[in-house]
Amino acid sequence: MENLHGRKKITMGRRKIEIKKIQKKTSLQVTFTKSRIGLFKKSSELCILCGLELSIIVQSPAEKFYAFHSPYAESMLHIFDMGDGFITNYTSHIDDARTEYEEAVRMLEEKKKEVIGTTMNHEIKERKF
Repeated sequence: MENLHGRKKITMGRRKIEIKKIQKKTSLQVTFTKSRIGLFKKSSELCILCGLELSIIVQSPAEKFYAFHSPYAESMLHIFDMGDGFITNYTSHIDDARTEYEEAVRMLEEKKKEVIGTTMNHEIKERKF
């Protein structure tokens, strides 16, 4: 890339940085802001692509709080209000739903076999005559 004087622009480009706490306060705030925006953007993409329920709360170096949550994840915040009992009840609810689903699948398979058997018997009877 050339600048107005026809000389090649010298930049530092993309380079790997050492992961450690940034000491300079202005750099720290700029990095936090850019990273927060990127984090929330990726979180939004994950929610859309994978159907996740996600809540993120971060505190800035200036001690301000920022939050992101998917549309249906607001109920996740109640976990902190309800304590451990919520997790236990929630997982037992999931287990109940899984059991109901497995039972429905089993019944569907039985109906399929029944329909296939009836259809085959009907075809056999038609061939005899």
